[in-house]
Amino acid sequence: MLGFIDKLLSLIDDRKLKCEVGYQMDAEGLLPTLRKYAGQVAAVYFTMPCDPTYYGTWGKSMGEVWKVKITRFMMDLDAIREIGLSAIVCFDASCYGANYSSTALVDHVVETLQNVSKHIRIKAVTTSSFTIAECLRKMDSTIKIRASEELHFMDIRQLDFTSDVFSGYYIGCESARDLAKIGQMRKWCDDNGKTLHIVPNNACLYTCPYYIYHGNVQSHEQDFLLDSSKDIERVENADTAPCERIWTKPENRVKMLQGMWIRPEDIRHYAYYFDSMRLGTRTSKNLPDIVKAYCEGRWDGNLCDILESMHDHSALFPVLRNDRFPKDWFKKTSRCDHCCETCHYCEDVLKKVSE
Repeated sequence: MLGFIDKLLSLIDDRKLKCEVGYQMDAEGLLPTLRKYAGQVAAVYFTMPCDPTYYGTWGKSMGEVWKVKITRFMMDLDAIREIGLSAIVCFDASCYGANYSSTALVDHVVETLQNVSKHIRIKAVTTSSFTIAECLRKMDSTIKIRASEELHFMDIRQLDFTSDVFSGYYIGCESARDLAKIGQMRKWCDDNGKTLHIVPNNACLYTCPYYIYHGNVQSHEQDFLLDSSKDIERVENADTAPCERIWTKPENRVKMLQGMWIRPEDIRHYAYYFDSMRLGTRTSKNLPDIVKAYCEGRWDGNLCDILESMHDHSALFPVLRNDRFPKDWFKKTSRCDHCCETCHYCEDVLKKVSE
């Protein structure tokens, strides 16, 4: 159980949890938003153009178009550096295919870090690849290497197994509403000189059965787009995100509330446990709103607008009025045992907050 002192500190601690913002080329308001909240933004994180990632490949155009994009990207890094922010470089694909242990992959990582460091200071590297993590650690023991949330670290045993590989961890999102387990991981990190991080606005289904599949699909997206030497033909109407079928059924909408996200109003309770929060903004159309909501600890609009992965499918969801959530929401959800079959709390809340 979470100790009394931990509980007390989590409630009275007035520290603000700094955030990491995901880079998005041509995102409306990116640089102005970073300037406005520079004091509360810890870093900007990104993958390189055309690199595989759990969230899909960006910058897919090749030839002269790609050269234009990479030039624009480096100019943005220069601008972000001038704001006073640093970078977190991500190598977080769910799968690297045949390259998973290749020297070509490691060489690409090293070259990427060398190129990025010419434009902005690198704060850390986040990866889902043990090959990348171990190679970087052997090459430079001072580099901060963090385990991606895609690795689903949710227990101190997992942390202990990898203590010689990573210097920090993004917790598995399924643990986001379990303060007792988070408290155990925080203590372990303090005892072992590690950092702990959280993604508060991940809107994926709790224990989604399609999570790994979807990540692999996204990670291999560039195989269809970039390698003209392969005779690859997609299956017609292939379902790359089967979880969307769940959302189309009104009776399943309560699963939105049974998820893993944290309201901006409740993030203050987590400042004691985490070193930073990573805001899901790499694909969102509402980047400024997301940063504003979590930096200011308040959001008066539709909750779906600031949860990554919901914004692109708004027709599937009702409007969730964030200002209508009951006062006991944090108390109930921060110690939830996810026995949804016998608990109807989220169903009752859905009726109050949905339009």
